[in-house]
Amino acid sequence: MKGLVLSFLLPYFVNAINGGIPVKSSEQFPFAVTLTNPILCGGSIISLDPAWILTAAHCIEDFNIEQEVSASVAYGNRNFSETRYAQIKRVVPHPLYIPPAIQLRAQVYDTDKTDQVPYDIGLIELTEPLEQSEFVDRIRLNMDEENGGSSDSIKNVSDIRLETIGMGYTGVGEPHANILQYAHCNLSNASPLQNHNFNQSIILVQSNAGLCHGDSGSSLLFRKNKEYTLKGVLNRILNAVDSDPKNTSCPVLNNPKAPFVNVFVKPSRHLNWITSVTGLSGSTLNSLEPAKDRHFSKSSSVSSATKYTLNWWIFLLFIFPFHLFM
Repeated sequence: MKGLVLSFLLPYFVNAINGGIPVKSSEQFPFAVTLTNPILCGGSIISLDPAWILTAAHCIEDFNIEQEVSASVAYGNRNFSETRYAQIKRVVPHPLYIPPAIQLRAQVYDTDKTDQVPYDIGLIELTEPLEQSEFVDRIRLNMDEENGGSSDSIKNVSDIRLETIGMGYTGVGEPHANILQYAHCNLSNASPLQNHNFNQSIILVQSNAGLCHGDSGSSLLFRKNKEYTLKGVLNRILNAVDSDPKNTSCPVLNNPKAPFVNVFVKPSRHLNWITSVTGLSGSTLNSLEPAKDRHFSKSSSVSSATKYTLNWWIFLLFIFPFHLFM
């Protein structure tokens, strides 16, 4: 199991939600995807055309496009056994992310440093655009802090809350979830990272549910007035350790007197990198209605059908005027 010591807390590579709430409808989180290769992880659709997924870098660090010819992402359904699959074109880990195995081998960092955590974020490009529907959609990036807002402001607003989702393992020794799970989160006051200069790049949260293997790359969702925006990408759990490293499922507390603390990296802090790789502008990634990012909508389909029906009746009136009025 990959891991580094962090200020007396063990950072654990997150990979499902133990004690989560089953999602009732596939329409609730249409942007959620699941990766199964090379490891089980989550991800979020941030663009439909071109199709881009945001996930954790360690989820794709061992991906080899030349070898993984059948690599794909699962999407479009809360039920894992009923998801559709989209082919992966390429994967792009953040250039400043250094896998722990390389760090230790090259002695780039001491084992108590976590300089790679803020850069544990990656992008996946799909071979074909995704078609929007009630079950498939993008999520826009949350830019509140970049526009002068503060993480602390969400604590005192009743119509705002944080949630996370995942399809990972559901308990120690248990299989991964077949139904997408979600859990409510709260900002954490934990302090193991406060002395690091990259503290502004991450969000620390706690939850009554436990995150497990298979949840890495999943979203920290900022919900306001029933709209979700992407606030963070899950990449670590602090104060966590595998009870059986050879058969990983869900972690147990490294220190029973302290809670799990979940680490999410903020996509908004890496906006320049995301835009340079995807070719999408920041305004597009934050927009509710990007012009090129809409392929399907119920309202447009209905209006088109109405238009064609009217045109057909007009055609009949001109072709058969005598039959209709004589």
